Amino acid sequence: MFTVAYALMLCAISLAKKDKFFTLVPQNQYRALMRSASVPKKIFGNIRGKYVNPKTYQVEDITLLKSLSFNNFLIKNFGMAWIGLAGVNSIFKYRFRWNKLVTEESLKLVPKDEWITWLYHAADYAIEIRNIDLKGNLKAKFIFKVRTETTNPFTTLFDFTPHGDWLNRLSSSFFGTIKEYGSQKEFNEVRDERVEYTTVGTESTLTKMITAITGDGSKYGQKIIDFDFLAFDLEQDEEAEKILKSKALAKLKGEADIEKAEQDKKVALINANKDFEVAKIEAEAKYVEKTRDAEAEEIRMEKVYNKAAEKKGGKEMFIAEQVRNSNLQALGGNTLLNLTPNPHKENEEG
Repeated sequence: MFTVAYALMLCAISLAKKDKFFTLVPQNQYRALMRSASVPKKIFGNIRGKYVNPKTYQVEDITLLKSLSFNNFLIKNFGMAWIGLAGVNSIFKYRFRWNKLVTEESLKLVPKDEWITWLYHAADYAIEIRNIDLKGNLKAKFIFKVRTETTNPFTTLFDFTPHGDWLNRLSSSFFGTIKEYGSQKEFNEVRDERVEYTTVGTESTLTKMITAITGDGSKYGQKIIDFDFLAFDLEQDEEAEKILKSKALAKLKGEADIEKAEQDKKVALINANKDFEVAKIEAEAKYVEKTRDAEAEEIRMEKVYNKAAEKKGGKEMFIAEQVRNSNLQALGGNTLLNLTPNPHKENEEG
C-alpha cells in the first residue's frame, strides 16, 4: 500500500513539473490558476505561517484559516496544488522585466526580460534611477536594492496592464520620489546622508519618502519593508564635474582657512606659555641668586663673629658694634643699658 502511494506521489510530482493536473508551489512563491487567458480563478501560495484569502486575495495569518482545503493540504505537505484537467485550466504566465544585481561590490546591473509563472512573497530588486536633477545644475544617478513583501498577489498580478507589470510601475513611482528628493538637495548633502544611512542606519527624510511609495501595500499589492542605498554618483557630464570640482575646491579652501586660524591660535597660545615659562625661570633664578647672596652674607658675618669671639672681650665689642651700626638700644627694665664695653674693666682684670 505504501509503495503504491509513493509511486502515485512521484507521478503527481512529475506531472506538476509540467503543469499538468498539478503544479508545483515552492516555498515563498505564488501561482495563479487561470480559467482562460485573462480571467484568474485561484491563487495558490506557499508562505510559512500565511495563506491567501480566497475571497479578498489578501495574505493573512494562517491562524485565521478555519479549515484546510484539499489544495491547502497539498501545498502545506507536498508543495504542489491540483489545477484540474489539462486544457481547461492553466497557470498564469507573464512577462517580467527586472535588473539582476551581479554583486553589490561591483554594482553591475544586468537587465533581465523573461516569461515566468511565479511571484515571490518577499524578494530583493535592484532599481536604478538616472538623470535626477540636484541643486546647482547637477545630474545624478542612484542605485537602490529594495526588498518588497506581497500583501495581495491578485493586485500585483492583475491590476495593471499588461498583467504582471507591477515592478515597472513601482520603479516609475520610485523615480518620482527620488526626483522630488534630489531637487531639494545638493550633491554633498545626498552623499553625507547616504553615508549616515549606510553606516548608522539613521531614519532620514529619504527613508520616509521611500517607504511611503507603497504605504500599506494596497496600491501595488506590494509593500517596501527595507532598502539599501547602494550607490550615488554624478552622471557622466564634463560641465557637471567642473561645477562639482569648483565647489569642492571652495569648500577645501574654506576648511583650510579655518584650520590656519586654529593653528595661529595654537601658536599664539604656545608663545604665551613660552613667555610665561621664561619669566618664571628668570624669577626663580633671581630668587636663587638672592638666597645664595643672603647665605653668603650670613656665612661671612658668622666668620667675623667667630673671629671677634677669639679675642678677649671681642664678643661683647662685636655685639656693641653691630647694635651701634643698627641704631638700636637694649632695654633692661626701665634702665637703658650701655652695651659699650668698659675698657677700664679689661685693664683691671689684666
